[in-house]
Amino acid sequence: TFYDAETPEALDIIRTLCSTPVASDDEDDKTEKDLLAEPSAPASASPSSSQDILFVSNTRSYLRALCGHASEKNNGGGSASQNPAHATGPLGYGALAKLSPDQQVFTILRHRHVESFATIQRLVTVPIAESELLRLLLQYAVLVLGNWAIKSMYVYDDMYEISCRDLLLALLIRSGAAFVPPSQGGAGSDACTPPASAGLPKEAFRSATRLSLDRVSQMLQEVAVCSSSAWRLKLPPDAAFLAAHPAIQRHFDQWWKQRLQQVVKEVHQRRDA
Repeated sequence: TFYDAETPEALDIIRTLCSTPVASDDEDDKTEKDLLAEPSAPASASPSSSQDILFVSNTRSYLRALCGHASEKNNGGGSASQNPAHATGPLGYGALAKLSPDQQVFTILRHRHVESFATIQRLVTVPIAESELLRLLLQYAVLVLGNWAIKSMYVYDDMYEISCRDLLLALLIRSGAAFVPPSQGGAGSDACTPPASAGLPKEAFRSATRLSLDRVSQMLQEVAVCSSSAWRLKLPPDAAFLAAHPAIQRHFDQWWKQRLQQVVKEVHQRRDA
């Protein structure tokens, strides 16, 4: 049916269109918190039986809300790509890039368990000063033969298992320390490779801690590799880092000495209980 512009029917249509509310430009200024809260807003007490559907609502706010939800899901973790062809770590470059530098460092440590300073620096997707990276590593990790291992409290919840993992790291340091070249050498290429017979016997660690075989296997596989029935740190000593940061090495030499005494005492108390 054709309506002339001057007919009453045409005027009613025009009046209806003009009375339909349009989304305000102020919606662009809404915070992400406001956007995420909108879907859960209570409905009006007496909704109209016929409600206008607005297709002109702010699309940028809608997309921003969707991206916010997607970011939260990615931050929560997920299956990680372990393809060694990509220099991006287990999460992949795209997922890491969505995280802050602080979160990236923690995520890399959480997935790798132990990693070298140079590799962590390469995997972080944004430029980061060496001093800032060291600050983050000191917050989340401990030094193990020049490499960085995530702190045990970020891996296990049980206090005894935390102590056992620290005991494992301390024993791996002790068995591998003889193969760290003097700091005067300075070059990482001069690091000695431990012989296949060097390392920690699995059964000796299990007997000392009385953990289940599955838990012992898990702890070892996270940070060590097996060679000729003995386990050693999965990475060679990073002599270059130790030479470049002697103060950090001295700090952790003292820290591990005290920590080893503490965890040995805790293990003995658990065995005698």
